[in-house]
Parts: sequence; structure tokens; C-alpha cells
Amino acid sequence: MVATTLAATITHTTTILPSFTDWNVTNAIPQFDPSLGTLTNVSIGIGANVATVTKVESKSTLTRSVTSGSHATVTATIESYSASASVTNSHSQQLGRFDGVVDFGGTSGYTVGIVGSAFGQVGPADFIPFIGVGNIPLITSAAARGFYRGPADYEQEVSTTASAIVTVTYEFSPPVCPSCDPEPEDCDDRNDRRKPRNRRR
Repeated sequence: MVATTLAATITHTTTILPSFTDWNVTNAIPQFDPSLGTLTNVSIGIGANVATVTKVESKSTLTRSVTSGSHATVTATIESYSASASVTNSHSQQLGRFDGVVDFGGTSGYTVGIVGSAFGQVGPADFIPFIGVGNIPLITSAAARGFYRGPADYEQEVSTTASAIVTVTYEFSPPVCPSCDPEPEDCDDRNDRRKPRNRRR
């Protein structure tokens, strides 16, 4: 997890490495420390990368056009807010009649790797759960299902891995004068200047 601060923005980033779907991972995100200022916006973003390996063997006695692939959805959930990114990976190919060998290759089969990505974002309306000095749970999940369109007589294998990058961004208004105690004018160094005084002899 990496935290960066730029002006009046703090972004926390969590990375989930590629893993076979379906999976569910829980991490912790720091709350916004109210001593930094007034929270004005919270946004949750998720970038999903999905890799699909699809294998098809047509066992038809005719030449067929077939399509195979997967639909995957990766979701980040914090409190009652969820940001999702959906990816569809598919491959279409003309296949000859069954060549007699189920090897997902030759004239009647194929093995193809496909990679896709997507991004989703949501902005919470209720900031209260995000304000404090502790952590809040971030739940990231990925689910996928394979699909096939073509002849009824076939063999198919589909495997999908998914990874994610989740960002939680706090936008805030810092105190106008963080070092003031107690009056803002105390921050003006002009108050420290002393005017020369005429001395009587």
C-alpha cells in the first residue's frame, strides 16, 4: 500500500496481484485524519486487468465459426460503497470439421490467450465513515464465467485470472493558517516587526 499527498489531496493505493478467479481479498485503508482539514470529497476507483485462456475443439462434422471467452467483474467495496469494472475477453475463429484429436489445436481447435482491462469509480455521498484516525476495511473481489457460441458438439476449457488496483482519494480543505494560535493574524510576520522609536536625549 502506498500513500501520497499532493496539495489538498491524499490517495491510498492497494494492488491485488493476478490470481485465478473467483477470489475475495480484504485490506485496510486509513481514514481521513480530521486534523488535516475539512474533508470535501471521497472517490473510490478500481482498475481491473483480466487475462483469459480459452481452448476449444469443435467435434462437428462441418466447418463452423465458434466464439469463446469469459466475462469478469472486479469490485472494490468500502462500507456501503462499491466500484466495479467489467471485462469481456472473447475470440472468434472458423474451425474445420473434427480432425479426430482433442488437442485444442490442429484444423478443428484453438488455444488463445486474451487480455482486457477496465476502470470503474464511485464517489460516496456520506463522508462520516471515512473520517477518523483508524482504518476501514477494503474488500476486493473478482468473479468470472466462461461462454461459448458455436456448434453443439465441442470440447471447451476456459481459465481466467484477474488483478486490480484500487485507489481511495480524499479531497480536503486544509486549515487556512495551520500554525495560528489562536488568531490568524498571528501568522503574519509583519506583527513581529518593531517600529523604531525616537529617543529623547
